[in-house]
Amino acid sequence: MEELRTEVRADLARIYSFRQRMVSANEQPEDYEEEISALECMFEGFNMKISKYGHKKNEHVEPKVEIKVAESFVLA
Repeated sequence: MEELRTEVRADLARIYSFRQRMVSANEQPEDYEEEISALECMFEGFNMKISKYGHKKNEHVEPKVEIKVAESFVLA
C-alpha cells in the first residue's frame, strides 16, 4: 500500500506540473496530447492495481487443517 501511495504522490506531482505548463502556454498541442495519453495510462494502471488490491483484500483463506480444542489449557 505504501508503494501505491508513493506512486500516487509522484503522479499527482506530474499532473500539477502539467497544469502549470498549460497555464504558461509554452507547449504545443502535440505536447498536450502526449501528456494526456501518459496520464490515461497512469490512471489505467491505478485502476488495475486497485482492482488487484480489492481482490486480495476480499480473498478468504481457508485453513489447511482443522484445529480442534478438546480442553482448555491453564498455565500456572
